[in-house]
Amino acid sequence: MATGNLATRTTDAQSIFAVPPRPAAIRAIAATGGFSGLDGIAATVLVQRGQTLFFEGDPARSCFRVVTGAVRSSRLLADGRRQVGDFFLPDDFFGFGHTGTYRSSAEAITDTALISYPRKLLDATVEEQPGLGRALFAMVSGRLADAHLQMLLLGRMNAEQRVATFLLALSERCRTGDVVRLPMTREDIADHLGLTIETVSRTISKLAASGLIVLRTSNNIRILDRDALEDLAEGT
Repeated sequence: MATGNLATRTTDAQSIFAVPPRPAAIRAIAATGGFSGLDGIAATVLVQRGQTLFFEGDPARSCFRVVTGAVRSSRLLADGRRQVGDFFLPDDFFGFGHTGTYRSSAEAITDTALISYPRKLLDATVEEQPGLGRALFAMVSGRLADAHLQMLLLGRMNAEQRVATFLLALSERCRTGDVVRLPMTREDIADHLGLTIETVSRTISKLAASGLIVLRTSNNIRILDRDALEDLAEGT
């Protein structure tokens, strides 16, 4: 993986991380989802667990797509607390924005491989390929729907509903059936759902004791009763 300490703030992540393109990896990721038109501007990016790709407020010079691993986005609130906005998993795009700067920070939560697209070249490519622009718009619209769900989680659901909804959504995104792999920590989940670490841990243990899930390891969960978990998430 890439070497170097990113504890020091940088406003040019791509110059640190970008490495010569690996055509096989680029083709493998760009061939899915209608994004093959981007392989000509792509570069591979390798980051280690805990390293920061960019900080909130940095110039938004690149967009990214996850190949392997996972990334979290986060913002610091005025009172010093951290709000984790999203988790980006394989095939997810992130780093888009219309203000010219990143609206949140992004850190790798595992060793992660990414595809990087310079924003200026991406904009030019979209103008030349309307079909690509439509595919990107559909993808961004899907992420907006996820953001609306997050607002519902924080505003209307109790702890059990929040955790149940999170596990169900993650199982769908990972496309691993009833197996849910958690690359993020309990603290990450807590800061994402607006709960405490203790509440997250206690709620997961309660779901396991109720027979809805089983903890294979701390980061590997199997859903045993999806219907019941869905009913719990919906408050029925």
